[in-house]
Amino acid sequence: MLCDKIFIILALVLINNSRASDPPLAVFTDEELIQHITTDPVIALFKLTDETFEHLTQVSTGATTGDWFVMFYSDNCVECQRLGARWEAVGAKIKRRINTARVNKHTSGAATARRFSVYDVPELILFRRGKMYRYQIPKYDVNAMVSFAETWYKNTQAENVPVPQSPFMIICILVIVSVVSKLRNKTETPATKKKDK
Repeated sequence: MLCDKIFIILALVLINNSRASDPPLAVFTDEELIQHITTDPVIALFKLTDETFEHLTQVSTGATTGDWFVMFYSDNCVECQRLGARWEAVGAKIKRRINTARVNKHTSGAATARRFSVYDVPELILFRRGKMYRYQIPKYDVNAMVSFAETWYKNTQAENVPVPQSPFMIICILVIVSVVSKLRNKTETPATKKKDK
């Protein structure tokens, strides 16, 4: 419980001490944020990994566990760190309707990030009924993100959710890439030798 209170205080400090150039964060009063985080037993923000992503979200089967709004981030991304408290507020505001989660692109979620073609962070993706919608709005304020997750996603292009690759498929791809690169090196070697003579 002490750890929860410390986390709440840190979240409030981050929200209330945001720079003037940051988007407005006054979605909750301090009391409302504390009430959302402490009194409601539903988890506001999940941390997903390569091992847990498909099991918890079931996005490739049509999101039978509900809709998921996922932020891909990395530890060394300053913008991701600035977005952290706002992402917590988004999770608190839409919990019970939409699941909110984070995936670390460079460590525990590298394969998941590759699966969804996430190259830059932060990247936000809404997974809804077997489709995915990328958040491409330059505003990272709480109201804009909540609005996107609830209704505005309809204005973006829906993409099919790629199925997860099995370990066998990954090995096949690695073998094919290895064979192709060796064949390419073999065909380039004689031409190089002729030029040297």
